Amino acid sequence: MADSRTSPNSDRPQIIRVAVGSKNPCKIEAVRKAFREILDRGANDGNSDNVTASSRSVVKLEISAFDVPSGVPDQPFGDPETRQGAMNRAHAAYNAAVEAAGDDFSQYPDFAVGLEGGLEKH
Repeated sequence: MADSRTSPNSDRPQIIRVAVGSKNPCKIEAVRKAFREILDRGANDGNSDNVTASSRSVVKLEISAFDVPSGVPDQPFGDPETRQGAMNRAHAAYNAAVEAAGDDFSQYPDFAVGLEGGLEKH
């Protein structure tokens, strides 16, 4: 099976797949905005998941959200616990995306993101 990702010099869009370890709409939108900015550095109007990577190609951003456990308490305390929760979510999101894709390797995520909010005492 051919990979749906193409080289930047192709006339077909390049697809970047991102697995997010949350179904929270605010977290998903934060990931979408961060990737848009990285991919396009603000040249896009921000309303589309198709961003121009060069005059000859378009990068299509596909985000999949997965409800996965953080493996830490519901309210993590301290940076180490919060970071661990984010890492756990990223790994679990990647694994969930791979499982959903099955044998279609072209659907595997290029990136996996976990976001976790926590408390810190100062």
